[in-house]
Amino acid sequence: MMFRMKINSSLESNTLSRHELILQRLARLGVPKENLCQGPRGLVAYVKTDKSQIAEFVSAILPTDEEAAEAVSETRGGSIKEADEDVFCESMIWLQWLMFDGDPSLALEHLAKMNANQRGVCGAVWGNDDLAYRCRTCEHDSTCAICVP
Repeated sequence: MMFRMKINSSLESNTLSRHELILQRLARLGVPKENLCQGPRGLVAYVKTDKSQIAEFVSAILPTDEEAAEAVSETRGGSIKEADEDVFCESMIWLQWLMFDGDPSLALEHLAKMNANQRGVCGAVWGNDDLAYRCRTCEHDSTCAICVP
């Protein structure tokens, strides 16, 4: 169950960058300023001490519906896809840090080294309600994926 924060996004989003909006929302949830000053790295460090608020943090990181609609209206002649990329780019950076429990590039590099010269099928059978992302980094075979429990 995701929690959406109620904010006055029309006021905030006109004056603050997407990064600043995320910082402001996380501060409202009690993330200490010293952690927020470190960006996503600081949030990961804070989450390691207490994982009970992860759902709230994810909600705070994601843009509100109003911000997404505003991004679409700001793309004057651009596509909705471009607006989505713009509005979600900063959020994806923060979410990747949470997902990998640290620097995503280092985590992926470590995974690549662990799996070097290894090929095979894990044997998992995906059901209708399973969620997985196809690996576009290596694509050694059609079974490469990051499974989401």
